[in-house]
Amino acid sequence: MLLLDYQNVLLQSVLTERFSGAPPVSIDQTVSDFDGVTFHISTPEAKTKILVSINIRCFKELVTYGAEQVLNREYGQYVVPPEPGYDFSILVDLENLPAEKGMSRNFHR
Repeated sequence: MLLLDYQNVLLQSVLTERFSGAPPVSIDQTVSDFDGVTFHISTPEAKTKILVSINIRCFKELVTYGAEQVLNREYGQYVVPPEPGYDFSILVDLENLPAEKGMSRNFHR
């Protein structure tokens, strides 16, 4: 049996490194998951502003079950209009992270 982590390991490592205080760098990575989900991690505006976008084949169906409301509830202030070709995007400004460490739980799921 093949056991897979529930999170994307590459996505997690890139974000953990950035949130841990590593020097800001330009990012432009597209990551595909085993289940047809595609992530795009980039810094289109500035090295300190990370855009994370997701494309899910069945996103429209998930929306009918309330997925968009859940994402908006969980990521609220970080939600931005999705970048072209993606279903949902968040923008994280490394210079304006919340003071509470508990807020970072949203980025480590």
